[in-house]
Amino acid sequence: LMVLYGKENIRANNQLVMFQSFLIVATVAISFIFIKYCDVRAYLIALYIAYSLVFIISSVYVRKHLSGFPSMKSLKETFMTMLRYGLLVQLAAVLTLITYRLSYYMIESYQGRAGVGVFSVGVSLSEAIWLVANSFGLILFTKVANSKDRKFSQEMSIRFARLSLAATFFVLLPLVFCPSSLFQLIFGEGFGTVHRVVLWLSPGILFYCLNIVLNNYFSGTGQYRICTAGAAIGFVVILIFNFLLIPTYGIEGAGIASSLAYFSMGLFQVIVFNKQSGFRFIDFIIGREDIIRAIEEIRK
Repeated sequence: LMVLYGKENIRANNQLVMFQSFLIVATVAISFIFIKYCDVRAYLIALYIAYSLVFIISSVYVRKHLSGFPSMKSLKETFMTMLRYGLLVQLAAVLTLITYRLSYYMIESYQGRAGVGVFSVGVSLSEAIWLVANSFGLILFTKVANSKDRKFSQEMSIRFARLSLAATFFVLLPLVFCPSSLFQLIFGEGFGTVHRVVLWLSPGILFYCLNIVLNNYFSGTGQYRICTAGAAIGFVVILIFNFLLIPTYGIEGAGIASSLAYFSMGLFQVIVFNKQSGFRFIDFIIGREDIIRAIEEIRK
C-alpha cells in the first residue's frame, strides 16, 4: 500500500483500504449472524482474511514497479538507509503518541476514570477533525517525494497548508459552538463538561493541522530530524504543563496542556519551513486560486 502511495496511485490505495474494511465488517457479520460464532476470534479471522486478500491484490498492483531481486550490496545499503531513517521515524511516532495520551494517565491519577472518559470524548471529537489535514498531507507527501524541484514542493506545501488551515477552521467551528446540552444528550449525563475540553483543545487542534501538512513535506524531502524534533518539543511541553495544570484544573488543565503542545509543534514546523523557503506567515492565508486548485485535487 505504501508503494502505491509512493507511486501516486492514491485511487488504487483508497479502493484497497475501503475493500479491506468492507471485508472485515462482512466477515464478522457472517460469523455472528449466519454461523452464530460470536467470539473475539471471529474478528481475528476476519483480519486474516481481509489482510491476506488485500496483500495479494496489492502485490499485483506493485508488480510492475519491481525490478528483480537486489544484490547483497544493494540490500546492505537499503538496510542501513532504513535503519538511519527508521529510528528517527519511530522515535517521532513514539513521542507523538505519548503527547496524545500522556494526559489520560495523569487525569486518572487525580480525577479517576470518570475524568478520563470525559476527556477522551473531547479529544476524540477534536482529533477526528485532523482527517482533513491528514488527507491533504498524504497527497502532498506523494507529490513532494516524486519531485526534484524543491521550490515547487515548497509552494505546494504552502498551498496545502493554507487549505488545511481553512478547512479545519470551518469543520471545527460547529463543534466549538455546540451547546453542552447536546453533548449530554448524545453521550449521557456527566458529559456536559466535554464542551469545555473541546474549547480549550480547539486552538491547538487548529494550528496542529499545519504541523501535519508540513510534517509530510519534511518527510517527503527526507528531513526526518525536523519531524522528530517537533515531536520532542510537543512531548516536553505537554509533560511540563500536565504537571502544572492537571492537579489544579483537572480535565480543563489537560485540554490547555494538550493545546499548548499541539500549538508548539505546529509553530516549530512553520518556523523551520519559513527559514528554508523564505515564505512569510502571511503566506498561509488562503486565496481564491487555492480553492480552485483544491477542487481539482479532490476531483482527482
